[in-house]
Amino acid sequence: MTTMKEFYECIDDFWFEVYHVAIYLARQDLWLAKFRDNDIKRFLLKMIEWNEGSKHNWNYETNSLGKRM
Repeated sequence: MTTMKEFYECIDDFWFEVYHVAIYLARQDLWLAKFRDNDIKRFLLKMIEWNEGSKHNWNYETNSLGKRM
């Protein structure tokens, strides 16, 4: 089960990465933008899995990389 601290840290980290991707894109630093994009996707997947779990009373397994969502 996820704690509120983990939940808010994930959200904060997600927006931190999104902000930096925009900066790197503006600088045309595509390598770092793509590198940070991978972290964004990891945080987003975690939040989507939490959403699916909450819809099923936390009795739902999404499997590897959200395969069952």
